Amino acid sequence: MLTIMVATRGMGETVPDFAQVVMANNTMYRQFAALITGQQQRMYREVNALESAEDIVAYPVAFSLPDWLGYAGV
Repeated sequence: MLTIMVATRGMGETVPDFAQVVMANNTMYRQFAALITGQQQRMYREVNALESAEDIVAYPVAFSLPDWLGYAGV
């Protein structure tokens, strides 16, 4: 799969180099998914505790990510 992707991308990279990018992005994605899921579960719990439609509409939905969470490439 990676061989075909490298050939199709046409960016002059090697399969091992691209594999490193894929692995780094996998690590970043798993951390990202954990952070977003935890925040979503907290917001879900908080919204379910609200008592009025006005409070629900006013609830601030905002996700935050730490600066250390980077992206290894395209």
